[in-house]
Amino acid sequence: MIGFFIPAPPLRWLHIALLASLLWVWVPASADSRDELKTLTRRIDRIVQELNKLHGKEVSVERSLTETERRIGKTAAALRRLEQQIQEAKRRRHRLQDSLDEHRMQLERQRSRLAAQLRISYALGRKTPLQFMMNLDDPATLSRTLTYHRYFHRARLEQIRETRRRLQEIHALTHEIEQNQSRLSALLKQKHDELDALRHMRKERKKNLALLRKRMTDKRLRLAKMKQDKQRLGKLLESVSRASDSFAFPDAGERPFEQYKGRFHWPVSGRIKVRFGAPRGLGRWEGMILSAPEGSPVRAIHSGKVIFSDWLRGYGQLIILRHDRDFMTLYAFNQTLLKQVGERVKAGEIIATVGDSGGRDEPGVYFAIRYRGEPVNPLRWCRRPRKNRVN
Repeated sequence: MIGFFIPAPPLRWLHIALLASLLWVWVPASADSRDELKTLTRRIDRIVQELNKLHGKEVSVERSLTETERRIGKTAAALRRLEQQIQEAKRRRHRLQDSLDEHRMQLERQRSRLAAQLRISYALGRKTPLQFMMNLDDPATLSRTLTYHRYFHRARLEQIRETRRRLQEIHALTHEIEQNQSRLSALLKQKHDELDALRHMRKERKKNLALLRKRMTDKRLRLAKMKQDKQRLGKLLESVSRASDSFAFPDAGERPFEQYKGRFHWPVSGRIKVRFGAPRGLGRWEGMILSAPEGSPVRAIHSGKVIFSDWLRGYGQLIILRHDRDFMTLYAFNQTLLKQVGERVKAGEIIATVGDSGGRDEPGVYFAIRYRGEPVNPLRWCRRPRKNRVN
């Protein structure tokens, strides 16, 4: 798994910028006064210290939020696996029920056969073998009658044993169904409780983070952070692209990425929140944000290989697919990452679930396409939206 840690940008430039701005506003024609300059310097130092202090708290809360989001992702993935197990258990329960019905039918058939044998035995007479021996003079008739008695006696015993065995199997299957259902229900409740607790924790930490950011009134810090996020993503893409140059592309039997231009399905079903090229601080968005319900599946638009699957500052839970030598797709702000680095995926395969990681206020997916490292407009590659909705 590839990850990067880039320290927060130094605030020396902010010191200079604040000095210049405050000099512009506050310093009159007599700015040569040393006392005024000292006072101004102290004010700048105090502002920088406050910003540094707030920035340190923000970093601490962000780290806690990052860890919480990762735990939510893992818990949601475990919950997803458990729900799949429950579905499999339900299918097994249906199979067991079918088997139970079959056992009951066999039991009824055995009872019918046993009743038929009893009627035959009654037709032969209710005399014991000793009575037949005393009353029959013909040895052949005597031998044949005794043979019939032994045969029906053994058959009755075998049918009784078989009936008991079937009843035991029915009891065991019923017990297994009840135990399995109870165990899975308890596990499901436990995971739901754990996920609710983590979401509550994340809500509180997001609230604290929002309060801190509200106090950081200088927009330059946020602009610098956006630039740093962009640079960090660019370095990441460059690094993982170099690392995956040796991969075999495209998959056998798969048409090249560029041949699907204008026909790709979107990774999620939802609404377009932010379009490609929309303003982002002093820059532009290099992808699109698609609003969708939390936990919804995020699908690969084309077959490829996972070259990054981890948390990245500014993008939250991020997964990157490389499709060939030229094309990559990015899926960010996820709740859960379901694929790991090195795994191959097919077009339409679920690779993540929709979330709001990376400090987002509402769930959605950041979706971007890169051609030879440069961003391209997804609207030119995916199917045309209908009334601002994508599928």
